[in-house]
Amino acid sequence: MLGPYRAFVFLLYFSSTVTMGLSFYAFLQRKQPGALAFSGLTLMMTVLSLGSYFAALSGSQAAADFWCSKIRFVGMAYIPVFFLVFVLAYESRYNFLTLRNIFLLFFFPLLTLVIVFTNNYHGLFFQSVEYVRYEGLFLRTSWRPGSWFWIHTAYSYALVLLAMSILLYRVVSKYRPYKNQALLMLVGALAPFFANILVTWRLTGDQALDYTSFAFTLSGLTMGFALFHYRLLDLVPIARDTVIECIDDVVIVLDRQLRVVDANPAAQNILSPDKLIVGGDVHEFLPVSYDFGRLLADVEKRQVEMDLVLAGGRQSVFDLRISKLRKPNREWVGILIVARDVSERVDMVDDRERMILDLEEAKAELTRWANFDFLTEINSRRYFIEVAGKELVRSLRYRRPLSLIMMDIDHFKVVNDTFGHEVGDRVLVEVAQAIKTELRQIDVLARFGGEEFIVLLPESCWEQARMVAEKIRIAIAELKIEELNPGFRLTISLGIAGKLADDVSSLSDLLRLADTALYAAKKAGRNCVRS
Repeated sequence: MLGPYRAFVFLLYFSSTVTMGLSFYAFLQRKQPGALAFSGLTLMMTVLSLGSYFAALSGSQAAADFWCSKIRFVGMAYIPVFFLVFVLAYESRYNFLTLRNIFLLFFFPLLTLVIVFTNNYHGLFFQSVEYVRYEGLFLRTSWRPGSWFWIHTAYSYALVLLAMSILLYRVVSKYRPYKNQALLMLVGALAPFFANILVTWRLTGDQALDYTSFAFTLSGLTMGFALFHYRLLDLVPIARDTVIECIDDVVIVLDRQLRVVDANPAAQNILSPDKLIVGGDVHEFLPVSYDFGRLLADVEKRQVEMDLVLAGGRQSVFDLRISKLRKPNREWVGILIVARDVSERVDMVDDRERMILDLEEAKAELTRWANFDFLTEINSRRYFIEVAGKELVRSLRYRRPLSLIMMDIDHFKVVNDTFGHEVGDRVLVEVAQAIKTELRQIDVLARFGGEEFIVLLPESCWEQARMVAEKIRIAIAELKIEELNPGFRLTISLGIAGKLADDVSSLSDLLRLADTALYAAKKAGRNCVRS
């Protein structure tokens, strides 16, 4: 059976586990407002509990003092700061959370920690600390605080009281579920706050038990319940009144007699900039033909469109969302109208359709660029690979002949180096057109590389492909290009590959065979056909 001190140490471990889990969960939700501050707060709770836990389990008084009087105070120093920052973020008071203010809030605890870790040299934080061993555990029994201890205590209490006053204001002035959230947070803060008062002012009978650390178990569980039950970080309230005041949509509240009892600035500015809306009949500002009571006779909500002539004579179309307002006892007390200007909707639809057409045209143009070589005005490699793959599948399925010719202009680098790249481009264009004249309409010609061309010959056996290749070779040899010197002879090497049942099962196989044949033609002295 556990003694009271061992039970206390077990609760410290339990507390640190709870707060560490909360810190990790909040960090995963760090994009939510206040999540990082809550993660830091619970992480400091963990440091506080673990400091007391490891101090109790220490093997010497020096080790116990290190954990209890130093590491533990890392959490103690920063818990009030993180708690205040979290509450300010929870309340969306970001005007207070400037970099300057955050720096000032975090600087004082840092100074305190410097004093704590150097306390042995000056005694400003603790003048003396005594430990006693109970049930095999080192527990602090008495201490004499230094002057800085009280400065730190006053600073921490001030931050915690400020944060709790903000929560208390929310409890007494806001709606559920925010009121319940704030109440749970306040309860969670009160437990360690009062426990710390008891320990600091030594109002307990047993000084060996640090009720501050113990109270954080309750604090962690309470705030954890608020976090998971009310989805605290998902429901961080962002000042409901401010939202209504700032949105551009028209918001109007009517009583059962259809009198305007409330309206936001957008409603006033859009519907009647010269006359106060609140207190008047809704039909003074909206078309008389709409009977809002009748529209909601058998439903709770309805959505309609309304044409309005605004100030200055501008006609607009508004989308109206009309809802009944009821008390908790379900009594109908009024109507809520939220209206949004949608007069530009048709223009937006037209713009979207024009954008779609432009995108389709751009897509077609990109496809053309991808499938067409604009220098030689023949197909591109990408287009060839796509078409040739389909043709080979058809040829294999129906056992039809198919051949491929790969060709390369001989010594094309000499042309570029001797006559320039403009002449080289001219040679590519002339060679492409010469090849094209020797092909059928069903044949597929493409520029395969820099000076490489390739031809797919559907329904053509190896013998037919060789005849076509020889005609192309002769046509190139007889080609006359004015920019080339009369003595320069332009030739081309060609490699043939045919679809053979045993060694071709894919386009890559066919290309490899044609490339091997082209290499053989070059090795044989160029200006020839090989297969």
